[in-house]
Amino acid sequence: RPNSLFWYRQTMMRGLELLIYFNNNVPIDDSGMPEDRFSAKMPNASFSTLKIQPSEPRDSAVYFCASKPDRGYEQYFGPGTRLTVTGEIRA
Repeated sequence: RPNSLFWYRQTMMRGLELLIYFNNNVPIDDSGMPEDRFSAKMPNASFSTLKIQPSEPRDSAVYFCASKPDRGYEQYFGPGTRLTVTGEIRA
């Protein structure tokens, strides 16, 4: 069971950036979370969400979740989710 969980954003221009870090389901460092449109929750040790609402074209990136067990330094990354935000939808 993971003890720590991390959310990252990766872009071509900025590389891999830490958004938020949880330890035992509690947010420890959220200094990388941009603005108030981003939120993350970790209600239990096996589930976490990252929400971007409303999303904007500048949010386009690959978002990764990574976990780290209580002992050791290695982080185990998920496959990532590519988010592509285009311009506004016009009616």
